[in-house]
Amino acid sequence: ERYREIMTKDHERARRLRAGLEGIAGVSVKAQGGGTNMVIFSVDEGLMQSQELCLRLEAHGVLIWPYGKRGNFMRAVLHHQVTDDDVERALVAVQRSLVPE
Repeated sequence: ERYREIMTKDHERARRLRAGLEGIAGVSVKAQGGGTNMVIFSVDEGLMQSQELCLRLEAHGVLIWPYGKRGNFMRAVLHHQVTDDDVERALVAVQRSLVPE
């Protein structure tokens, strides 16, 4: 029962992260069916490469990793230690990291 409650919260936070990323210019979120605690997304390659964005996010304390062998995809995995505030912090970090230096 406790596990189900935790996973439900993780899935809800993933939905919130997905929705927030969809609202950021230059970001595309990969459609995923069913409940999941993972969010796979990409950034327009003309804007930035996934490796660069991941490094910039890490400087903001957000750990998101490049994903897959092709494309400019990244994967965020939410778990029981990720809070609602962490989701908001991640969204702000993505927005700030996409601004050219």
